[in-house]
Amino acid sequence: MLASALWSDMDARLQQLCLDNLLPGAHFGCMMTTTGRGGLPPIGWAARRLDGLIDEQFQRTVAQFGLDRRRWQILNVLAARPASRAQVEAELAPFLTMGESLAEVIDSLAGLVEVGEVLTLTTLGQARLEEAGRAVVLTRGLLVQGLAEGEYEQAVATLLKMIRNLETG
Repeated sequence: MLASALWSDMDARLQQLCLDNLLPGAHFGCMMTTTGRGGLPPIGWAARRLDGLIDEQFQRTVAQFGLDRRRWQILNVLAARPASRAQVEAELAPFLTMGESLAEVIDSLAGLVEVGEVLTLTTLGQARLEEAGRAVVLTRGLLVQGLAEGEYEQAVATLLKMIRNLETG
């Protein structure tokens, strides 16, 4: 209830700010096209907030095992099959930030990854991945805690539909 009232108040203030200052888009409801429905926050805010919380929680979870997100991803790629550096980079490319290089990250996995022409998990690397994996499963469980059967799938399906709308629109 409080969140609903807060968003309604913010919505009204933003509309007035647009009108008072003739901000770009004022003739089209200013930025109101991005506000939520039924007193809910805007979808962009909710998506960013959830993404940030998932990242933070995931980082805390894998940090207990001396890993971070990139190291976790590399170990997972190599658990599926040995791979060259180029193959690992290609597989992780969609997740990399601008200018991020995996070379140093791969080199930092000494003891967990055998580095050569092909990268492979060591026995210690496999054990570390399994340990961290059990903790990650618990973290993922926290994310969906309290959701009814099918709610997670429906939420993801809805987000994917919105993504397609914007990609093709």
